[in-house]
Parts: sequence; C-alpha cells; structure tokens
Amino acid sequence: MKPLADYHFVVEGGSAMYMTFMLLILTYVFNKKGDFPDYEKFADQLLQCGEHFDKAKEQLNNKCIYYAARNSFAPFHFLVGAGATYGEAYCFGMCIMEEMQWMYTKIINAAEFFHGAIELVEKDTPCILFKGDDEVSRPLVDRVEAFLKPLTDEVLVVDTAEVELPLDKEFRALVTPIVASCLISPLSKAFSVERNHDLAVRRYYRQMEY
Repeated sequence: MKPLADYHFVVEGGSAMYMTFMLLILTYVFNKKGDFPDYEKFADQLLQCGEHFDKAKEQLNNKCIYYAARNSFAPFHFLVGAGATYGEAYCFGMCIMEEMQWMYTKIINAAEFFHGAIELVEKDTPCILFKGDDEVSRPLVDRVEAFLKPLTDEVLVVDTAEVELPLDKEFRALVTPIVASCLISPLSKAFSVERNHDLAVRRYYRQMEY
C-alpha cells in the first residue's frame, strides 16, 4: 500500500504516550500559527508527566475492581462527561464496554443528563462520571454527581483534578483526556476478569465483511 503521509511515527508505551505525542504536535502547530505562545514552557512540563501518568493508572485501581465486582452484569451503565472528559466517556463506553465487553451503555454529556436520563436512575443504577479540571465543564459534572449520590450507590467518579502533575494550572485542562484515560484504565481489566471475557474477543468487528 502506498504511504499517505510523508513522515511516519511509531509511538510505543500505550495510549498515554500516544496522546502525549499528539498533544505536543497539535500545540506546536498552534504555536507556529501564533495561537499558543507558551508552547516551550508547556512542552517542557508535559514531558515530565510520564511517571505521573503511570501512577494515575493505579490511583483508582481498587475502586475500579470494586465497581466491576458489583456492576459487571448490570443491565446498562451511564457514562457521563463534559468538555474535555466527554471524549473519554464516549471512548470508554463505546470501545471498551460495548465493543470489547458487549455491555449496554448510555453515554451522555452532563449538560444533557437532566433531559430524559434523569428518570432512569434507581438505587442500583451504575454510573461512571468523568470530571475535568476546567472551570466550564466541571460544574456540569458536579451537578450530576450531586444529583446521583443520594439516589444510587453505584457511582464511580473519575476526577482528573485529584492527579498530581508537574504542570502549571493553566495547562492542566489540556491534558485532561490523557489523565482521564489513565485513571479509568484499570476498569477494562476488572470488567474482563469479572465477566471472564477477554478484551480481544469480537463477534463482528473486523471479523466479517460489512
């Protein structure tokens, strides 16, 4: 197959390393266009985050194991995010839970939770909330959390603000997707163990013509 790009990069070290590399490229482009003058400072700090991302992968390990033990066979799960965390809520729900574990999910933006979804909450409704660092989207998820906590015992909060990072405050929101991905990563294995379902097993995806 003829290459479609002039330059090719092989990134090893998992999704956190891949997303870090992509973020460096994107912010570099913004800098060259005059939209991100603090690139050099940001890049220097970001390149010091590797071990912190690794630690984040263990930070919610016990909570993920507990959540999976109680909810691996629930009828469905809510995954709620907003702003920079919505992408991780969408990715984890679609790629891990639906595609890799054949679980039913309802992936929803926190800003829309109080339209329809609000009436589906019961005592044992499992919910995974993704909270970021920015001042715009975080209150939206806080509102959902405040509503859910008295009504269901099955809430797992993925809070990127709880992760220590060598970044200035104004840069933290930029790495929110990376941190959220690291924090939720143990839940993939926990689901696989509880459901006795290998993450690599597919019925249809790339198994047939469609």
